Amino acid sequence: MQTMTATGLMAASSPTDIGAGMMHGLMVLDISNLKVSATDESYKFALLGSNDAAFANGNVELLAFHDFGVRQFSPLLGATPAIPPTGLAGSLIYLPFSNLMQRIVYRYARGYVAIAGTAPTVTFRSWIAPKRMVVP
Repeated sequence: MQTMTATGLMAASSPTDIGAGMMHGLMVLDISNLKVSATDESYKFALLGSNDAAFANGNVELLAFHDFGVRQFSPLLGATPAIPPTGLAGSLIYLPFSNLMQRIVYRYARGYVAIAGTAPTVTFRSWIAPKRMVVP
């Protein structure tokens, strides 16, 4: 588990090499705590792709994204459910992605979280997994 209170990269210190070919996968977030008590917290989870292992400026693509705590959308979306849901140890969020964007296949992936608000804190694990297609 990793706890974050400020914007930054997810736990892995180096990017994940997902290989030279196209991949359809899932970015999985296992969230055990996400503070929203001040009602102004925001947590934006992103999976970034690059063909540069150093993720240099201008060489990064957004592969998957999920935003928690977006107050301005609350009348439209309704209240955010409790995280984790009542009676469960954590929330599992599955974000589908492809490393193919605009005819470019991105070899490396890295997680990033943008955090804002009053004393925000989130505790989670994350990983990427290949998405299996079942063809009868």
